[in-house]
Amino acid sequence: MGLVLANDTNEPLPFARLSVGGNEVGTLCNEQGLFVLKIPPRFQKDSLRVTYLGYQPWVMPVEKLKEDTLIIRLDNQDLTLEAIEILSISPEDTLRRAWRSRGLNYEIRPTLLRGFYRENMEDQNRQIQFLFAEGVLELYKSPYHRNPNDRVRILKGRQKQLPRGYKHQGEDYFLPQITQGPHLGLILDVMKAESSFIRGTNQRFYEYIFEKVTYHNNRLTYIFSFSPKNRDNTYSIYQGHIFLDLESLAVVRASYEYTPQGVALYNRTSKELKLISRHFEVNYMEYQDRWYLQDARVENEYHFPPVDRTLYATHTFITTEIINDQISDFPKSEGFQLNEAFVESVEALDEKFWEQYNMVPVKKP
Repeated sequence: MGLVLANDTNEPLPFARLSVGGNEVGTLCNEQGLFVLKIPPRFQKDSLRVTYLGYQPWVMPVEKLKEDTLIIRLDNQDLTLEAIEILSISPEDTLRRAWRSRGLNYEIRPTLLRGFYRENMEDQNRQIQFLFAEGVLELYKSPYHRNPNDRVRILKGRQKQLPRGYKHQGEDYFLPQITQGPHLGLILDVMKAESSFIRGTNQRFYEYIFEKVTYHNNRLTYIFSFSPKNRDNTYSIYQGHIFLDLESLAVVRASYEYTPQGVALYNRTSKELKLISRHFEVNYMEYQDRWYLQDARVENEYHFPPVDRTLYATHTFITTEIINDQISDFPKSEGFQLNEAFVESVEALDEKFWEQYNMVPVKKP
């Protein structure tokens, strides 16, 4: 158990990354900077590494870590551009080269990502919880330079027994089941997804602007903002920021949201929950000179018309182990389907559930 803080402000650093074995095994902090990391015995001669955007990485040998609570403080990494010339950067050209380079930057072999997954839904006052489920997933990832044949399966999962909706004026109003959450690591992989704003064939629908250069894990990183050229175009429904490694042109992070047009398109097909906003975040990490999906998160704000209430739902997938040696696809029968609800496929809460698996602590009230 531990806590990651900013050294200058003493504030927690939410979703800081902790890893050993050069990112082979790791986890993230929760929103309050708290973490739990179980380090396999084979890494006892390795070092624990903690990283966060804009901060200097923190490194300590595993054998020097104490058993009690560990408080880690990261120093801000000031950026000096004395030796860097930023002259007439073309975001469009840079992103085209980034897409063409995905066979160099991302895995060209099948890979298995084992990771932690959690989904949660609460009402507008955060006083009633309607959904809490979590577990361990495996994602089969086909090579990035080929058509995707990716799949998800559940290794284990658990849930809280919670109310399924509201009782209002003597009537019961049940909330619909949430689906597709376990597929975050596939749907939000912007270096693969069909609707990605980075995909070469989709770049013509967006306008890109160079914002600045910052540090990401001790490496210089471009930040580009993007938005639709035509907000009425159904092929361009996102806006946000892209983080691109300056040296390799690997996309290392994307933080974005639905445009009003994207929200409207969603609501045309949703009859029970009306979307107010949806924010996405996906991060990649480097391991053995390739970049892998680190985590994917979605934050939703809904309106539930029958009782006029606002609901908040979050879904998070975090890679905790990378397995890329002699990987084969698992059978379709073992795969979890897009239209299935995770909460319907897992067991009741068990405090001894996690065993050797890494997880993220629940946020404290």
